[in-house]
Amino acid sequence: MPVSHENKFVFVHIPKAGGSSIEKAFGIYGIDNKGFNDEVDRNIMFGKDSQHYPYGKILTESDRDLSSYFSFAFVRNPWSKIVSEFFWRRCWDKRIKDLSFKQFARRVCEFDLRNPRACYHFLEQFTFIYNEDRLMVDFVGKFENLQQDLDLACELAGIAKRQLTHANKSNHEHYSQYYDDETQQIVAEKYSKDIEYFGYKFGE
Repeated sequence: MPVSHENKFVFVHIPKAGGSSIEKAFGIYGIDNKGFNDEVDRNIMFGKDSQHYPYGKILTESDRDLSSYFSFAFVRNPWSKIVSEFFWRRCWDKRIKDLSFKQFARRVCEFDLRNPRACYHFLEQFTFIYNEDRLMVDFVGKFENLQQDLDLACELAGIAKRQLTHANKSNHEHYSQYYDDETQQIVAEKYSKDIEYFGYKFGE
């Protein structure tokens, strides 16, 4: 959860939506304090991970008034995001390693996202930046236009543009190749508000 006091911005890092690449571009990478190039807040914890924290809690739990800071986040097509989660987790999670994508998608369907102990990686993206139906951040970029939208975010924030490199990249075909009718519908139902709020369609 990087908050730059020098540049007066808050970046809400939604999992698997290009956030690690953005943090790396700003010299804020990993979950410790190494690599920071200015004064940052990294004390607020979400579970055991300080990278991913909803914007509302950032505001209420920070020891400074952040209301005047420029705030931004990036989102991703939910069908693409679940494929990325699958291949990323297969690299290190023994429980996932032997699952097919269909089996993995069915497990996603079983997650109770209302449970406060639910894995934040599978939370609906809008929950990080919305208060009920009200968008709280100043700018929402899309993973699909990552560099272009980050350039715009920097321009709006009044800070120097940053060149991105791809961090935590997983190698796979276009996400649509992994879906059948059942798994496509699983994601459509589980992440219906993300699809509605951010204007996503399957196959984009």
